[in-house]
Amino acid sequence: MSQSRQKLKSWEVLLVVLSLLLLSGSAFVYLNHIPLRKYLFGINDGSSASGQQVGELSTSQGTVRRQTKTNAQFDLLNQKMELFLDDTVMTGPDSTARILLDDGGTLELSPNSMVRLNFDSKFSLTGVSRVPVIEILSGTVQAQAASQDIVVQKKNEPSRIVKATTTVAPPPRPKLAVRPTPQATVAQQAPRPVITPRALPALPVVPPSVPAVPAVPAVTPSVPAVSAPLAVLTPSPSPSPLAQISATPSVTPSAVPDASFELVQLQPRNGAKLTLPTGTRILELKQELKWKVVPDQPVQVIVTGKSQILKETVTAVEGLAGVSATLKAPGSYQWELLKPDGSAWPGDRKYQNSFTVSPDFQGIEILPPLVGGEAVISNQFEGRHLNDFDVMLRWKPYKNVKSYSIRISNSARKLLIEKNVDGEQYSFNKKKVYLEELYYVVTAKLKEGFVVHSKEEKFFFNFKSPRPTYPFSQATVSASAKAKGQQQAGVLFTWQKTNFTESYEFEIASDADFTSDIIRKVTPANFIVMKDLKPGRYFWRVFSVSNGLKSPAGTGFQITVTP
Repeated sequence: MSQSRQKLKSWEVLLVVLSLLLLSGSAFVYLNHIPLRKYLFGINDGSSASGQQVGELSTSQGTVRRQTKTNAQFDLLNQKMELFLDDTVMTGPDSTARILLDDGGTLELSPNSMVRLNFDSKFSLTGVSRVPVIEILSGTVQAQAASQDIVVQKKNEPSRIVKATTTVAPPPRPKLAVRPTPQATVAQQAPRPVITPRALPALPVVPPSVPAVPAVPAVTPSVPAVSAPLAVLTPSPSPSPLAQISATPSVTPSAVPDASFELVQLQPRNGAKLTLPTGTRILELKQELKWKVVPDQPVQVIVTGKSQILKETVTAVEGLAGVSATLKAPGSYQWELLKPDGSAWPGDRKYQNSFTVSPDFQGIEILPPLVGGEAVISNQFEGRHLNDFDVMLRWKPYKNVKSYSIRISNSARKLLIEKNVDGEQYSFNKKKVYLEELYYVVTAKLKEGFVVHSKEEKFFFNFKSPRPTYPFSQATVSASAKAKGQQQAGVLFTWQKTNFTESYEFEIASDADFTSDIIRKVTPANFIVMKDLKPGRYFWRVFSVSNGLKSPAGTGFQITVTP
């Protein structure tokens, strides 16, 4: 081979250099897990969010839920649970949450808030780093940065950057979902010097920054033999003060309830006023007591009035539970939810509602009143002539009740009559027509302490004017003619009888307003003959009269009288 052939041409050298650069770049991208599809083509890699942990739920109050990238529903999120890339965290109307990010930054979520954890990746020669990008979907979220800036985004608002408060990286926080690699497992299982119960040879310990320490003489321990190692000595520099601070203080589990615990008294609400059902004949109230508890667990419920009425332990199903209590007397009641052993909840939290059962309830049924012994509401004649006006108010008997009380008021609600009556009826206003509206209520006291009453009823008797029958309206009659059975000449007027009427008052005039040339006649019968009427146009009408009371004006009929 010639000497010129042994030397590489310039283009071949360039090709080798480009190949080495391509190989180095591919190795860098592979080792740092950089998703090229996302950065070059904007395609999401579709991997499970559970592989990229970005923080955890540090503390919470009330119910907090989380929707992962691959889940369509919001699941319960408890304290210390991990949060991953693209997770959406939501608080309820009575809950708050604090999220601790990997770099030590925090997010404070107020009630009714929703936030999505969108982290962008930045890559450089030193590796790949994630930049927290917090998308606020609703509510209020307070962000506090630690070693990295936090980008906060909200719909219809410009993005803002929360600057880092320190340049010192916080101590690494233990992660709950670490997937150990083979390399990490080997590193963690590296052999270390161990002190065993037998005599030990001299162990020189030489920290990097201090001079060598004289050999430790062999020591024979006086303690009993222990099968497990007592201690592990690992040379290490002095720990950072930050590393000695626990991320969360120690809390006694019984002192503070679990953040996922929820207990709500649903029915009856505090201050509720309960009443016996309308028309009931059973003097006791079956009341359902309902509550919500998450997670499902047994709860002791106690109901007390003047004495304890109910004490029972019920286990919830799908978060709901209830029990029925029988309340046999009116008054104040109280129902309380306790732990199954009857003790109070952690933090002395009390779940206690009060309610009352009213003594009054509607249970007396009113019957139609009788007027003159008939169920009529007016004086209109219906085939039977009634003269004695007597109003009888009636109602159905109530179980084990002999005596009732009745109150009668006028339209202005002024009390007119208040009487205690034996039996189920009361008569008033005998032989005197009453034209006003009356309102009455019937009540009765029961031995159990309840008071039964009727609904307020209205009584109004319509004292009508008679209906004219002859001559008809617009009729033409002769003043000299005699009708059949009429003994003298003149114009015969008749009208329909009315009940509870002593007499009738007849009026005839030359105008429709009954103001000109008016003639009035009083008659006990339901007819009258008018003699000597001059030819012309007339209007006539009739009133019913009883004990000085006169019915309202009736319809006026127009007639024409000829010679």
